[in-house]
Amino acid sequence: MNVKTILMPLLMVLFSMISHIGYAQIYYVNHAATGINSGSNWTDAYTDLQSALNIATAGTEIWVASGTYYPTTCSPCTMVQRNTSFEIPDGVKIFGGFNGTETSQVDRNWIANPTVLSGDINQDNSPSGNSYSVVYSLRVSLATIVDGFTIRDGCADLVTGSGRSREGGGWYNDGSAGNTSSPMIRNVRFVTNKANRGAGMFNAGGFDGEASPIYQHVEFINNSAAADGGGCLNDGTFDGDSSPQYYSCKFIDNTSNGSGAGLFNNATGIKDELGNIIHSGNSNPFIVNCTFKNNTGFTDGGIGGAMYNLGSKGGSCSPSIFNSLFVENKAYAAAAIYNNGADEGLASPSIINCTFANNEADPFNIMGGTGGAVYNNGSINGNSSPTVLNCIFWDNITDGDSQVFRNVGGTPFIAYSLVNKPDCASINSASNGGTTTCGLGMIYNQNPLFIDAANCNYRLQDNSPAINVGDNQVNGLPIDLDSLPRIFNAVIDLGPYEMESIVLPIDLLSFQAKYDGQSEVNLFWSTINERESGVFVVERSSDGYQFEKIDRLEASDLLNVPVTYHTIDEKPLNGKSYYRIKIMEDSGRSYYSNLEEVSIYNSTVTTYPNPVIDQLNIQINDTSLSGEFEYYIHNVVGQEMLHKSIPAKNEFAIGVDRLNPGMHTIVVLHNGNKILTHPFIVAKL
Repeated sequence: MNVKTILMPLLMVLFSMISHIGYAQIYYVNHAATGINSGSNWTDAYTDLQSALNIATAGTEIWVASGTYYPTTCSPCTMVQRNTSFEIPDGVKIFGGFNGTETSQVDRNWIANPTVLSGDINQDNSPSGNSYSVVYSLRVSLATIVDGFTIRDGCADLVTGSGRSREGGGWYNDGSAGNTSSPMIRNVRFVTNKANRGAGMFNAGGFDGEASPIYQHVEFINNSAAADGGGCLNDGTFDGDSSPQYYSCKFIDNTSNGSGAGLFNNATGIKDELGNIIHSGNSNPFIVNCTFKNNTGFTDGGIGGAMYNLGSKGGSCSPSIFNSLFVENKAYAAAAIYNNGADEGLASPSIINCTFANNEADPFNIMGGTGGAVYNNGSINGNSSPTVLNCIFWDNITDGDSQVFRNVGGTPFIAYSLVNKPDCASINSASNGGTTTCGLGMIYNQNPLFIDAANCNYRLQDNSPAINVGDNQVNGLPIDLDSLPRIFNAVIDLGPYEMESIVLPIDLLSFQAKYDGQSEVNLFWSTINERESGVFVVERSSDGYQFEKIDRLEASDLLNVPVTYHTIDEKPLNGKSYYRIKIMEDSGRSYYSNLEEVSIYNSTVTTYPNPVIDQLNIQINDTSLSGEFEYYIHNVVGQEMLHKSIPAKNEFAIGVDRLNPGMHTIVVLHNGNKILTHPFIVAKL
């Protein structure tokens, strides 16, 4: 019999199978499912999320239908049961927000289909007896995704000890003791969690570890800490690092009896008995398009209502903060931000295009509170020298004259900003050698003319003195706090909002742009209540400023009905691109959606041989490689067989001796961007 005659049809069948199977094993979870509880489809979905987590491995996806899920159930609950969490394995992707019928992630709606992970394991609506931490992760990478959930009612309230019985009521992320734990967290709400520290989420990156998640569209609401970090606490002490990235996040109504009611960044170091620094720390978050509103630090230990940056004793804590809003926060001192670099530390954030308004120091008349907006402590040979540009300070409240800055040895620099003070000297409420330096572009004692500050609308009226007076060079972001174009009429405005960036007249539920890893970018958007007739114009840009049209679709004009649209960019740009939807009404008016960013690797990738006997060789034609590669190999039924991270280099080989003969697929990522999806055959001699 001719071997080739058999092999060729077999290869055609295998390629056909791989095109239909995809690359990820999906387990389905629906608390209301009535099937055989196998997790294989929506009908037979697991009714308990723990069942899916117990068998999930790297590369697995878990789709969870709307409803409430508990780590366990008990009444009364023992300490062992309270210590039970939803433990997320490395590389597993968990998506909530399904209604239980979808065949694609794009079809889900996490707003309309709330999916709750609750710590109320005894279901008595009281925090006492709840899970210490609702979610727990240990040594997970950015390939680990949690998307589309509300995490609530955790209660890490033990008086003594450390770890998740006292920290991270909503989520305890453990990257400490030489480990790294940095998941991707998207479209998640942390609500009414309690803990001694880090009530919403605690990132443990201390003891030479790292815990630096990426947050996108995440909300921390009404979480409460008995000590520090009501919303979230990032711990990079003892030579560790905790420097998360926050994009379009909200910290609202969080409280603490200690520091950082909204967010606490801890990089404090350790000194020995002789005063020598023996351990340092790092916590340098990147914060973009975020809102800090009505976070409150109670008691005379409540310092830094919105944020506390602690970099003392050799530690470094200097966040980068762009396009963010700090309003109506309250604390004993430093109503919005406290930068503590005292005692040979560093706390010098960059604060760009932010608004500080109606924050209040010492609202409870404890006596002695100061620092209506930003407090800078660089005493005892420390350094607290924040750079403040394109910002607005207005109507912040304190008993003294420190409505803008309080400097105890701190030395901030401010330029291109509007302040409710008559001159630079009056900004400097200082002691211990503190001083404020003012640069170009300062605007003194001119009302910024917010649209409606009483109802928390801090956008600018069209006659505001803060329009078109900023420095374009210090903010390279393409969008403002409304996710609309950042620069209008050539010059950037002060504060986080750009005048003339108008909100859409329809309810845009979602807009996504996704590269398929091969040759195309898929664009999806969903709307409801299309009150105006018109068209959608899909636009693309390489820089976020100059756009070109790539497609045009007619609007459906339906009311009270969700509508999903889809188009494809068949010839996307190499490198970084930005996509947006332009809505053109019949009346001639135009509006824009938010921007979606896509990065496409532009180097040539070659693989050989195929079939493979002993090793698969990968070649990348790029002379400027940096960072790392991460690769996954799946067999023909989607099961992950190999997963490894290696330093990025132009050539590497993968041994296939542990793989069974047959069809496999390799997926290669470079610094998180997919650069290769390649089917190959393993043959044995």
